[in-house]
Amino acid sequence: MTVVIGQGHEARSKGYGVTAPTRLMRTWRMLTAVNEELHSGIADDAAVHRAAMVFNVLRKEAISSLSPSLADEVRKLLPPLAEDSDLADTRVACASALGWLDSLMTSMLMQLAGQSEPVGGGGVRRPPRR
Repeated sequence: MTVVIGQGHEARSKGYGVTAPTRLMRTWRMLTAVNEELHSGIADDAAVHRAAMVFNVLRKEAISSLSPSLADEVRKLLPPLAEDSDLADTRVACASALGWLDSLMTSMLMQLAGQSEPVGGGGVRRPPRR
């Protein structure tokens, strides 16, 4: 299932979409956990190295879950981390990725919620008056 991100013709013509919504949601949650670990205050050098490597894997997962146009955006905005990335670089990369993914997830969930509305529905349905 592909979830088109955006409204109308522009969204479809530019090809903004999530091609693997479930995988992207798992990636988003895992990146959130990595970010929390980095901000826990107990991240030693080994933990930072692991977080940088996990970030790179999750970045690839996100790219493979998106349409080509959104995947290109990720490649430009979120470069992979080097093996010797320090705590500050890793935190910035994770925070940047989460900011971008949070926005995308919100858009995707709004699209999914809109698809579940009845045809011709204006959003919220009220019970009939008696």
